[in-house]
Amino acid sequence: MANQQHLDILATGIEAWNQWRQETPHIQPDLSNADLAGAELLRIDFSQVTLRRATLRTADLSWARLDDSNLLNANLSGAELQGASLVRTRLDEATLGGADLADANLTDANLTGTNLLAANLTDANFHGTILWETIFSNTNLSKTEGLEQCLHH
Repeated sequence: MANQQHLDILATGIEAWNQWRQETPHIQPDLSNADLAGAELLRIDFSQVTLRRATLRTADLSWARLDDSNLLNANLSGAELQGASLVRTRLDEATLGGADLADANLTDANLTGTNLLAANLTDANFHGTILWETIFSNTNLSKTEGLEQCLHH
């Protein structure tokens, strides 16, 4: 369950959230099960945030920082994640069908069992990414980096 104080800070806006994150780097915010469907979260700092089972369907997370975050079983269907940083992020069993991850950095992320059906991964970085049982059907994988090495392990 999401921490209500963390949800309240997020409700004040991205600028206030990012400032709070900068001032309190020792806190790991919990937004588990939060319904953020369709939210405008452009350039938000969600690094080290727990977003387990959160609904981020069609949310705009372009250029967001999600490094070291936990999005286990999160729903990001149709989300905008262009240029997002997802380094070491847990996306196990997440739904990213139709999501736009062009230019995203997924270095060392865990996408075990993740659904990337019809997602756009153009120019995404997959160095060291775990892709066990990941669904890539109808996915745009043009110009990706590091994907071949991940698929051979």
